[in-house]
Amino acid sequence: MFAQKLIVCLGLTLTASLCSADSVADKVTATPKLFNQARATYKNLKTFSMTINSIIVSEGKKTQTSGDFFFRAPNLFSLTSKSAQGNSRTVSDGRALYIANAAQPKEYYVMPMPPANVGRKALMQFGNAGLMTPFLAAVDQFAAPWGSAPQLFETGALSTFNGAKVQRVMARLTGEGNPTLTWLIGTQDHLVRRAHLQFGTAFSITETYSKIKINPSIPAATFTFVPAKGAKRKSESEQIYWNKTLKIGAAPPAFEALDTGGKPIKLEDLKDKVVLLDFWASWCGPCREELPFVKVAYDKFHNDGFEIVGISFDQEKEEFESFIKENKMTWPQVFDGKMFESEINKDFQVEGIPFTLLIGRDGKIAAINPRSLMLEPEIEKALARKP
Repeated sequence: MFAQKLIVCLGLTLTASLCSADSVADKVTATPKLFNQARATYKNLKTFSMTINSIIVSEGKKTQTSGDFFFRAPNLFSLTSKSAQGNSRTVSDGRALYIANAAQPKEYYVMPMPPANVGRKALMQFGNAGLMTPFLAAVDQFAAPWGSAPQLFETGALSTFNGAKVQRVMARLTGEGNPTLTWLIGTQDHLVRRAHLQFGTAFSITETYSKIKINPSIPAATFTFVPAKGAKRKSESEQIYWNKTLKIGAAPPAFEALDTGGKPIKLEDLKDKVVLLDFWASWCGPCREELPFVKVAYDKFHNDGFEIVGISFDQEKEEFESFIKENKMTWPQVFDGKMFESEINKDFQVEGIPFTLLIGRDGKIAAINPRSLMLEPEIEKALARKP
C-alpha cells in the first residue's frame, strides 16, 4: 500500500509534506465538497490574476515556462509568457484574440472571439489559463462537451503548500493512459495552488500558481494588444485551407453522394433546413476534440430543423464504421475511402480538418468553419433567419 502511494506521489511531483507515509486517500464517487467550493469561488470572481509556473514532461523531455495571467469577467484576459527568447503575449479584448510569439517577432495573429453571449465560456476556446481554465470559465469540465464523468475522486490528507492549508483532490478519468487530474485546494479560501495532469508515464503537466489575487484592480491597458514595431498581421489568406471561393451568402458547390446506408444525399433536398457539412476523420485528433460540440449542437437543434452531413476523410472503412458506432454519430455520413482526394472534396478543396460549412435555410453559406464555442451561436442565427 505504501509503495503504491509513493508511486502516485512521485508521479504527481508533489512535495514530501504532501506525500507522507501516513497520508490516507478517501475514494468517493461524488464530487468532493471542497472541489465544488473552489468552483463556486472562481465562478463569482469579477477579476483575477496569478503567475503560472508550468512544467511539461513529454517522452522524458522537460519544458518549463512562466507566465502572468490576468482576467476580467466575462471574456477579457491576458497572458504574458516568459522564455529565453523573450516574452510571448496572448490577449483578448473581448472581440478578438491577439497572439504574439517571441519565436516569430515579426508577425502576430488575430482570431475572432466567441460572441458576447457566450460569456466566461470564451476562455475555453483557447485555454489560456492552463489547467485553471475550467474554473475561471465556470464550466463543468466533467460534462459534455468539455469531458466525461470521472471514474472516481480521491481526497488526501490536509497539509501545507506555500504557506496555505490545502487538501489534495484527484479525479481519475476515463480514457487511454489512465489519465488523472489533481489539485491542491486551499481549505480556507478555496483557491487552487497547484494542478497536475498525468497521462500514463510519458506525459504530464504540472502548474503551480503564485501571486494569486482575487478581484484586484486591473488597468484597462492590460487587455489592449499593441504589436511590436514592424510586426505584420498574418493575412487571412494564409490561414485559409479550403476553396477561397467559398463566401458567406454564396451558394455552396452542389453535390450528389450516397451516405453509408446507400441513401442519396443532395443539398437541394435539404432546403428549408440548416445544414452543417462536417469534414472530419476518425484519425484526426482535433476532429475528436471537436466532436462533443457537434454532438451537443445536433441534440439541441435537430428537432428545430438542423441537420448534419458528415464527410469522412477516413481510408479504412472498418475503423470509420467502428468510430461512428461507438460515438453514436447518428447523422448521415459520406465515405469513399479516398481521404482528401474524395470525390465530394473536388469543389470544396479542403486541405485540413476539421472543417465545417454551415448552410442556411435559403441554401446559401451562413458561416465558414464555425467550431467549438462559435458553432451554436451560428446555428441559432441561421435557424432564426427566414428562407
